[in-house]
Amino acid sequence: MDFAEQLGYIRGIVKDIIHDQGGGAPLTEVVFWDLYWFKKWQELFITPNGIYTGYFVYCGKKAQLNIGNVLLVGTMPKVTIVYCLEEKL
Repeated sequence: MDFAEQLGYIRGIVKDIIHDQGGGAPLTEVVFWDLYWFKKWQELFITPNGIYTGYFVYCGKKAQLNIGNVLLVGTMPKVTIVYCLEEKL
């Protein structure tokens, strides 16, 4: 998690939904624009239902609670349904 995600959020756009041969679950290719280094970088996420190409994904501490967004576990309400949980960054 970089500085922008710790204090606010960063916006990415879904460029492609990829079929994973070995995993069985589709993967989402999300492209982010890095404001500090002025370059684009991409991440792969497991695709939840309701995500499509062109969908905006927000990652960070102050991102809204919507489908596809990445938030810290401590900032979510206690009754939130979690789609994917990772142990470490």
